[in-house]
Amino acid sequence: MRGGIRGADYDVADVNKIGKAYVRGDRVPVVANKIGPYNNPAETYSYYSVSYCKSESGDKHDHQLGEVLSGDRKRSTDYELKFLEDTDFKELCRTTLDQPKIEKFYQCIDRDYYFEFFVDGLPLWGYIGEYDTENLFLEHTSRARHFLYTHLHFDVGYNENHVVEINATYGQPPLYLAQRSEISSTMEEMKVVFSYVVCLL
Repeated sequence: MRGGIRGADYDVADVNKIGKAYVRGDRVPVVANKIGPYNNPAETYSYYSVSYCKSESGDKHDHQLGEVLSGDRKRSTDYELKFLEDTDFKELCRTTLDQPKIEKFYQCIDRDYYFEFFVDGLPLWGYIGEYDTENLFLEHTSRARHFLYTHLHFDVGYNENHVVEINATYGQPPLYLAQRSEISSTMEEMKVVFSYVVCLL
């Protein structure tokens, strides 16, 4: 299984200059940015170029020139992170993937694609899925089993009225075993439930 998702934090001394101020219950924005192969950071695509749960609003975000040049494509998501509130297990969406969508996810997993989110401006990176690495000779072959990650467990750190830290895993405590669905390029159809949990640090 792959390692955990990489998150980030603010220096508490600087948070009043950087982060937005919230009150309990305010929605903290989770913005999907891009996906791409880990070994080639210059190759990026929109997060929604694969069949993740699209936001009902579908809001696009403005970008500065430097962000455009670095391949940023920020879009709103329907993850509901509320300030100073836990969120129990919640379905983000249920979807049925047809063969072309399955193939796209499969190829992304095979090429070690990562995704990038921003939570109140803090970056969060993780992999789309994983493949069976028990036999190194089978990696990146049709005989290797591939798995799509279907769950995110967000851990959010706060300081007074600011978000100061964000981390995530693919599973839930105490074992944090990744919640995943096996995916194969030979499948004609695949039903997937994407879900998440939010916990305070």
